[in-house]
Amino acid sequence: MKVIHFGIHNKENKNSGDTLLFQTTRDLFDLHFNNIDWTLKNLWEPVDGETIDLINGEMDCILIGGGGLFLKDQKGAEESVSGWQWNCDTEAVRKIKKPIIIFGVGYNRFRNQEDFDPIFTENLKALAEGCIFFGLRNTGSIENIKRYIGEENPFFLQACPTTVLSKIYDRIQIENSEKILSFNLSYDRPKYRFGDREKEILEDLASFLRYAHENSDYNIHITLHKHIDGEILKYLPDNLTFELINLTESSANEIMEYYSKIDLAVGMRGHAQLIPFGLNKKMISIVSHNKMQYFLDDIKLNLGADVESSSFLDDLISKFNEVKDSASILNVLIQEQNRIWEATSSNFEYIRQKLSPKN
Repeated sequence: MKVIHFGIHNKENKNSGDTLLFQTTRDLFDLHFNNIDWTLKNLWEPVDGETIDLINGEMDCILIGGGGLFLKDQKGAEESVSGWQWNCDTEAVRKIKKPIIIFGVGYNRFRNQEDFDPIFTENLKALAEGCIFFGLRNTGSIENIKRYIGEENPFFLQACPTTVLSKIYDRIQIENSEKILSFNLSYDRPKYRFGDREKEILEDLASFLRYAHENSDYNIHITLHKHIDGEILKYLPDNLTFELINLTESSANEIMEYYSKIDLAVGMRGHAQLIPFGLNKKMISIVSHNKMQYFLDDIKLNLGADVESSSFLDDLISKFNEVKDSASILNVLIQEQNRIWEATSSNFEYIRQKLSPKN
């Protein structure tokens, strides 16, 4: 089967979550289909006539995703003609004659961010017409996208492929080599994440790390998914002992190997939440973007502290004390991963049926 995959494949983006995500997406498809011949296309490059001819003439289907692609201001996609990250205008979408699969894509609009332009709705409606599978990564994304293109379109709940890493890569050893707390700050778009309380929130995060250092036997790692996440270093107390782990330019295997060795992840980036979960690690989410809460809602676990809460620091410390020595929470996380894996397998059976010649 010949599949063209639109994703963020270039290394210029330098975001460790994306580095792992798009490779994992293809590996997940390879598990469910034999002998896929992949063609990779950068999501942000314009879909021109040559690309349309390639799709219609040589491909069996196209794959878009995963990732939080429904975002209008992603650096690298500023010139997109669709209103979101896939740079394919509506006319070009309608020229595609091969089945389209949207897989594990999320609604990533930030809090207080301006709405999408009208072209977004027009483009998504055209895209939905050609989709055999429209899979969104959480219920929150489904409910938001429905507001643009209506209830009549069939949506599937398809979690991010990184949530099932331990199922895809069963060779990975997930035993902890030492007791590590991996902490991640996300510092992109601080005005949307923190509003006018940036300094206060970052000081609270530094206070949390000091508390964790003084009240547990964790080794503290400050883990960067992008270089800019190092902004937290400016706020850390001088007497805090920690190791700096910069995954910005790491390979997919290096990222998985790192997270396979930790015990607890406290993260603000989406993949600082999803990758540990996928590797059967305990995690606490720092909620500065609704997508973090969407995932927690789907797994029905109250493991987040919201930066907009007046008791944010107390909430974060409380979650830490609840989770740090809990074996039962890990069992619940593994049960939720098993449920996601079953749903994913069911989705692949549906995709297989839709791609079969009789359809």
